[in-house]
Amino acid sequence: MKRPGPAVRFLALGGCLFALDAARSGPSEAPVPAAAALESDEELLLRRARELGFHETDSLVQRRLVRNMRFLAEDPARSDRELLRDALALGMDRSDLVVRRRLIQKLELKAEAAARTVEPSEAELAAFLAAHPERFADSERVRLRHVFLSRDRRGGRLEADARRLLSRLQRGEGERESASLGDPFLLGNAPAPRTRRELAREFGADFAEAVFAAPTGAWAGPVASSYGLHLVLVEERVAPRTPALAAVRGAVREALLAERGEARKQEQIAWLRSRE
Repeated sequence: MKRPGPAVRFLALGGCLFALDAARSGPSEAPVPAAAALESDEELLLRRARELGFHETDSLVQRRLVRNMRFLAEDPARSDRELLRDALALGMDRSDLVVRRRLIQKLELKAEAAARTVEPSEAELAAFLAAHPERFADSERVRLRHVFLSRDRRGGRLEADARRLLSRLQRGEGERESASLGDPFLLGNAPAPRTRRELAREFGADFAEAVFAAPTGAWAGPVASSYGLHLVLVEERVAPRTPALAAVRGAVREALLAERGEARKQEQIAWLRSRE
């Protein structure tokens, strides 16, 4: 049986790639009339990347195209240069999904690099922090006390002991000596204010969720952790606060530069669309 020629195999490969991309993208929206359709941002960026010659100079793109052509080529002795030339002639740099994304990424990285040529001033960093405080604010924290009951020490009495002690504490009995009512706990019974993430790291995610859902100023529980059971009193909730610029300068700088890069990309798309 005669082996299909390169063009036929290229079309088959392209069809498979198109079908794979469609499956990943999910159901398409209603078709737009061709006359009213605008070239997508992706197509604009791809066209610009090709104008700049990225499809001919990028080493990753070259290796990908040569590999594709090795699969298609009938003559295994053909050189990489010949295979690359044929791949470009067949338009593989426009149809291969991996190559398309690499070319667009190269253009985006170029825009980001241009946006980073001018270092942000302290005034710009301070203004960015003031405009987006929620992006850099500390997480909410809680200050708590707890009475620990060890699963290893109490065994089958654990649940009953916990509920008996909780009832006493809720009646106001033993409030002052609460730390001595339970079992010794290595991390202490009155830790410094903790965030949800810190509590999850020290006691487990379920414990952290239960503590943050507990009322303020009232004993609650029993709350389970990997150690045993805890009777918990949330004494104070510390609201998130915006830190000083000095404490988050690096994060603010990166966020500002990323925003500049995105703005540069959108400016480029607008310029490309104005040429249509």
